[in-house]
Amino acid sequence: MTAIQVDLDIAEHLRATRDHLTANGIPAALGRKPPDTGWTAAPGQSPFVAYVVLWRISALEAPPFGLRVRHTEARPAIQTSCWGANPDQANDLLDEVKTLMLNGSLAVPGRKIQRVIHEPGASDVRDPDSTPPLYYSADRYRIWSLPAPP
Repeated sequence: MTAIQVDLDIAEHLRATRDHLTANGIPAALGRKPPDTGWTAAPGQSPFVAYVVLWRISALEAPPFGLRVRHTEARPAIQTSCWGANPDQANDLLDEVKTLMLNGSLAVPGRKIQRVIHEPGASDVRDPDSTPPLYYSADRYRIWSLPAPP
């Protein structure tokens, strides 16, 4: 069975997730470290501002039983990678993100959110390339949405 594009507005779901997190005081960016985050001065000797990097995971789905029409339902998977100076800071941020993603307040312009599904990911992962070490914990969320009624 051939995969088809489920929705052309996956980037809008990513931007809405970023905006939702930042509006609630969590620094977040798409595919990169947000500005003014991380070490505030000398690495390891200054406060660390924890942050979230959002990644697009998928937007493709196999059509059921040979159906070849474009779906209006979007089900993008988004990964939230929460970075901290230690495992506790990364996991605390992961919990904050989870609360915001699952409390029903996420809004995507022009879409009606059906549900957000939490897919647990990795936790307490040490970045071997950073000195001093940084840690991240990551979860995935599948955001199911439909076009908003007119």
